Amino acid sequence: MGAVIDVAAPVALDPRASAGTRGRTWRLLIACARHAAGLTDASEVGDVATAINDWEHVERRASAHGLVPWLARALSQGAPHDEHASIVAAANASAGRTLAQVRRLGELVGALADVGVTALPYKGPVLSLQLYGDLALRQSVDLDLVVPFDTYDVARAALVRRGLPPRWGHSALQE
Repeated sequence: MGAVIDVAAPVALDPRASAGTRGRTWRLLIACARHAAGLTDASEVGDVATAINDWEHVERRASAHGLVPWLARALSQGAPHDEHASIVAAANASAGRTLAQVRRLGELVGALADVGVTALPYKGPVLSLQLYGDLALRQSVDLDLVVPFDTYDVARAALVRRGLPPRWGHSALQE
């Protein structure tokens, strides 16, 4: 039995941002994470946000760390500001992508069921719903399904027929 391991590339420092900007951004993202974990209320995020002078940098860093939905939620609990608008728009776009993933996930599970394969979705939107009770709070870029080993070949063929080639172009033998 094998497994696929995804290793994310490290998040590089933004050379366009000063050390002060990076420090203020990290303080905001940490406050956001503390708020998401229920360790503080949104007022801490609001207080730290008052020191931010480069919202584009904040959005880039929040996006790199998958925190855009959490940041938008925390910021929206305070008074709305024009500088937050792009973060809220990015979170709304992420939520839209997640809903599209959920629709696609339903289609794929149904297609596999049609060929006699039971599939178990995990990670991605399913994990977000289990952990947070909200599909939109965890950004994901792919969908993961577990199928019984003895139905793998049937599942693989069904997914390929639906236009989903194997990751990295591997053949069935290579997988």
